[in-house]
Amino acid sequence: MAHQNNHRQALRCFDRIIKIEHDDVVAWWYKGIILQKLEQYGKSQKCFEQTTRLCKKPVSLHNTKLWSIRKLENMVRVHPNQ
Repeated sequence: MAHQNNHRQALRCFDRIIKIEHDDVVAWWYKGIILQKLEQYGKSQKCFEQTTRLCKKPVSLHNTKLWSIRKLENMVRVHPNQ
């Protein structure tokens, strides 16, 4: 149950990122992963399809993961109660 709560909280964070920056490939990718963990496979597939549409060239997930984490940290600092 605790893991599901963490996944749901992470999902809300990635939804916030996507709301601000709809073409954020990394946010769509991780949202898809989280939805898989929550067994919401249809929604997860749609996220991966969106990732594929947005990704015009291979993405280095190592570099973008760090960028995405920093972006998420900044959002939490700026809007801690959202």
